Amino acid sequence: MAHPFDTGERMEQYTQSQKEIAEKTQKILLGNLERHITIGELAQELHVSQTQIKVCFHKVYGMPVFAYTRKARMEAAALQLRETQDSVLEIAGQCGYENGSKFATAFRSVIGLSPSEYRRRCRWDQDHKLPADS
Repeated sequence: MAHPFDTGERMEQYTQSQKEIAEKTQKILLGNLERHITIGELAQELHVSQTQIKVCFHKVYGMPVFAYTRKARMEAAALQLRETQDSVLEIAGQCGYENGSKFATAFRSVIGLSPSEYRRRCRWDQDHKLPADS
C-alpha cells in the first residue's frame, strides 16, 4: 500500500538497500507518531549509521525524516479533528506533543489553519454539503 507522501518519480534514484532502509524507517516512524524518535534511535534499531538513515530516507521520500514525521503527525491530527470529538490537547498528545501551543504552531505550518479553525471549517463544510446529484 502506497503512503500519501510516496512519489513514484523517485523510483530510479535509489538502490534496493536504500529503499529497504527508508521503508523500515518509515514503518517505525508511522507506528510511533506519539513518540519523538531520534535518528540515533532509528540507526541503532536498524543497525545502520545515522547518515545512512538520513540519506536513504531523503532519496526515497524526497524530504528529511523530521519534515516527513511532522507532516505525518499533522495529517493524523487532521483526521482526528475531523472524525472525533477528542479535544485539541488530547489529539496533540496522541501526536507526541505535550505542549498545545507547539502543536498548534506545527499544525498551522503544515495544514495552514489552527487546529480549532480546521475543525470548525470541516464541520461547517460537512453541515453545508450539497446532496450528491443522482
